[in-house]
Amino acid sequence: MQLTDALVQAFEEALDREANERDPAERATLLAWTRVTLWQWRSGLLTADEAVDNLRSRGSRDEIDSIQNVA
Repeated sequence: MQLTDALVQAFEEALDREANERDPAERATLLAWTRVTLWQWRSGLLTADEAVDNLRSRGSRDEIDSIQNVA
């Protein structure tokens, strides 16, 4: 697992979006998406590039629910 600068930056951006979000439901969605992406990357299910793409896509609630049901 190689942690690239782009991946670190994408995690920082995702956490900043979550921290600045005023809507509690959207904030929870952003945090869940970040956590799921981190878990997938650490488990080897995503490459660093795929994790960056996921973090920047801001998954929908349905995407997050479907991923968490598999995990």
